[in-house]
Amino acid sequence: MLPWSVAFAVTFVASLMLTPAARATAQRLGVVDHPDGKRKLQDKAVPLWGGVAVYLALLFGLLVIRHGPFDTGEALN
Repeated sequence: MLPWSVAFAVTFVASLMLTPAARATAQRLGVVDHPDGKRKLQDKAVPLWGGVAVYLALLFGLLVIRHGPFDTGEALN
């Protein structure tokens, strides 16, 4: 049970750190959703790379559980 708790904590912290970086990178590169006044009712442009940050955090958590100090030696199915 402890390895999965560690993996959850690592994934959570990684997502907290990667999300602002993804937001800044998306804004710098212009990967944003601009409001159009019809369907998109946000006030300003919204960065679109939040999912990339979450995905990378998940991969990092899985790498920790597979290759970290709590390596169970089992395949992640």
